[in-house]
Amino acid sequence: MKCDLHIHTSYSYDSNSPPKEVVKAAIARGIDCLAVCDHGEIKGAAEVQQFASNLPILIIPGIEIKVR
Repeated sequence: MKCDLHIHTSYSYDSNSPPKEVVKAAIARGIDCLAVCDHGEIKGAAEVQQFASNLPILIIPGIEIKVR
């Protein structure tokens, strides 16, 4: 099983990849699961999870939080 356990979507300041494109690219590269961890935001993970619901990929929703 190939997994990317830390990926961002365009909901993060450091990515310009729309959620649907993230899923399409992962499937095209043979990735079996993605953990979507945008900065301080869960919307990208939710959108990815909804888009991929009937696709052959496991989505792990997450969030990258800033702590001090």
